[in-house]
Amino acid sequence: MKKVFLTGSSGFVGKSLIKRLLEEKDFYVYAGGKREPEINSQFLKYFYFDENTSNLEIDQILEGVTHVFHLANKAHILNKISLEEKQNILSSNLNLTIKLAKQSIKSGVKKFIYVSSIKVNGTFSSSPFSYLDSPNPKDVYANNKLEIENKLIDLVRDSKMDLIIVRPPLVYGAGAKGNFRNLKKLVDLNLPLPFANLNNKRSFISIQNLCSFLFYCLDMNTKNQIFLVSDNEDISVKDFIKKISYSRNKKIKLFSFPIFLLKHIFKVLYGEDSSNSFFNSLQIKCSETIDLTGWNPKYSVEESLELD
Repeated sequence: MKKVFLTGSSGFVGKSLIKRLLEEKDFYVYAGGKREPEINSQFLKYFYFDENTSNLEIDQILEGVTHVFHLANKAHILNKISLEEKQNILSSNLNLTIKLAKQSIKSGVKKFIYVSSIKVNGTFSSSPFSYLDSPNPKDVYANNKLEIENKLIDLVRDSKMDLIIVRPPLVYGAGAKGNFRNLKKLVDLNLPLPFANLNNKRSFISIQNLCSFLFYCLDMNTKNQIFLVSDNEDISVKDFIKKISYSRNKKIKLFSFPIFLLKHIFKVLYGEDSSNSFFNSLQIKCSETIDLTGWNPKYSVEESLELD
């Protein structure tokens, strides 16, 4: 059986990817994180894993492992803490990633798959982002992701380990936090909502489609490639809300309200980052990834929401 090591095992993406890997019955999954993923399987072994995990412990974990998924992420708490705490967390993220990558090279890991963020490209797109675009990070989180990407690229350049960097947009599905959870809460209020004139265009990706792509990466014949992935179905947040309400058997009514006032209200309630990702347009050229890899999203937005 193939041995895979996965960090961020108790997180939203981590737990979903573990389940996807175990479905195949061809993988022994080593799961690293600060909490056990609460998944019972004879083919799953949990390791406590954080920035204090020693090189020797990482070497022991990686013995026989051929693929590493590095998913550990704390994006959703960054708006709730001080700048100093934020910088400490991001510095820890960088150090942990580089330590894991170095030990992966040393241990003979074949492929290192790092889940980054579309925010490396920017927070607003007048035309769909391409993997060939120059990075344009706008906050400390995105800058940290870009710094990690660049250091990983430098590390693997003269090694035999392949690096895949995945930049997803907002990931939605059962258990998702951030804006998706906020949208579901708004829909569940059963009140008219002021989004009738919110006609931006955004790329999203469901947890099912993201895990499908990450799984596809295992056997992908690439060498140090960046991929931008989405559902390949760009829609407005207004239409996304309608689809959420339909999937939850809610009849939603929308009315018009000045967008600039809405942005201010969201900024006060949820923070500037959430406000930007709600009201700005942000699209991805997922067609590039489809053409390069042969992968296709398995589920439409509506189908994904029905699985939520």
